[in-house]
Amino acid sequence: DLSNANNVHLVDLRIRGFSNGVYIREFGGSGATNNLVRNCIFVSNMAANVKMLGVKIISNRIAGCSIDGKNRASYGIQITDGDRNLMTNNTIRGHTLNGIDIGGSGASNRIVGNAVRSNAFDGIAIAGAAAVGNQIISNVIDGTGITYQDYGVVLQADRNVVVNNIIRGHSQSGVYIPGPTGNSSNLVAGNSIWSNVLIGVNIVGTAADGNRIVSNNFDGMNSQDT
Repeated sequence: DLSNANNVHLVDLRIRGFSNGVYIREFGGSGATNNLVRNCIFVSNMAANVKMLGVKIISNRIAGCSIDGKNRASYGIQITDGDRNLMTNNTIRGHTLNGIDIGGSGASNRIVGNAVRSNAFDGIAIAGAAAVGNQIISNVIDGTGITYQDYGVVLQADRNVVVNNIIRGHSQSGVYIPGPTGNSSNLVAGNSIWSNVLIGVNIVGTAADGNRIVSNNFDGMNSQDT
């Protein structure tokens, strides 16, 4: 539990069987910044393998970790309201909900170079009116082997970036930007999106406008009422 902790390094640990494997949170008004979780192995922590909670959860790094839900943990990495955190070079698989989940006012977080595989709902989901400026770059997001309602990337937020990813093998769409409220001005560019059962990129709703779909290699796109 890294409540209100700053500049803590957790390296080469095996973390299993807890409610949250690592919990980085603000408590009593203080924040938690510049913490590093590197080269750790997470197995079957029940709620989230890594959880960050609070508006003052800033500039923490999760790097080079093996994060395995074993079909028990709900989330691989869950961020609620935290800003400018980095998730890089992790393998995130086997969760009953989302591999990476950013919600609330979580803004300007970076998801770079991860392998996000076989999570039952969404590989990566971003939702929230203030969840802006998040970057999903150069990840492999693979739903192979999942037959549930899974999407590769879901954007229920504005002004986020999905660039240079491989997004494949999901039972729904590769990228899903739903309406009816907001979800505009996102950029989806330079991705390889294929072998998703429904549609490569699916934009739905009258308010989901101003999204840019640029120079992707994909096997299908649908835009309804945008």
